[in-house]
Amino acid sequence: MPAFARIALAVPVLLLASGSAWSASIVDTNDAGEIAAFQSGATVQDFEGLNGLATAAPADDTTVPAANQLSKVGSGLPDVQSLPGLHFHSGGGTFGGGPGTPVAVLDVSAIGNVLAPIEINEDFTCIAAGCFLEVFFDVPVQRVGFQVGLGNVSLFVQTYGGNPLGGVDNATGTAGNFAGIVRDAPDIERLVVIANSAQGFTMDDLSYVVPEPSTALLVATGAALIGVRRRRR
Repeated sequence: MPAFARIALAVPVLLLASGSAWSASIVDTNDAGEIAAFQSGATVQDFEGLNGLATAAPADDTTVPAANQLSKVGSGLPDVQSLPGLHFHSGGGTFGGGPGTPVAVLDVSAIGNVLAPIEINEDFTCIAAGCFLEVFFDVPVQRVGFQVGLGNVSLFVQTYGGNPLGGVDNATGTAGNFAGIVRDAPDIERLVVIANSAQGFTMDDLSYVVPEPSTALLVATGAALIGVRRRRR
C-alpha cells in the first residue's frame, strides 16, 4: 500500500458524493502512484498555454516583462494573462481583485512553463529564501498540490482573508517532489507557498479539486445545521 494511502487511512475519512474517500492528510512524494492518486479527478494546471519568459534556468532578480506575468489583479489594468477560477499573487493580493503583485511565468529549457514569485511591487523574480506566492480559488477546494522545483517550501491553506483553517492546514514540500494537502471538506480558499531555502522555488502542475455541486451543497447544509444547533444551545 502506498505511504499516501497509509496516511489517509490513519485518520477519520469523509466520503464524497463522487464515491471517493479522502481524509485530512499531507503528501510530499516522488512516487508516481501516489501522485496519480492525488491527482485523480483533479484539475491539473501545467501552465503550458501561457506566454513564458524563456530561460535556461530560473534565477533571482530576472526582469519579467508584463507579457510574461500572470494574474495582475487589482492593478487597474486588464490581466495580461489569467487562468479561469484562479488568482495568483506574489504578495499583497486579496480575493476579489485587491491590489497584488503578479507571478512570473518562466519557460525553462527541458521543463516547460513554471511559476515563480516576483518581488512585491517590482518586475523581477524573487527566487530566494522567504519569497512566496499565493493562489486564490474562486470556488473552495478540498485538496491542492503541486510539483516543487528548486528548493524546499512551506505550504499553508487558509480562508480568503488569510485565517488558518485548523487541523491539517500546513505542510512542507521537498525540492523535486509533489507536495500537497488534503482536507476533510472543500474549505481551502487560499494557498500560500513560501521558500524555505536560498534556492527559492518554482511551481508546476498545480492540482486541485473543485467539489461537485452535490458535495458542495451537502457541506454547506451541514455547516448551516451546526450553526442552528449552536444558536439553540
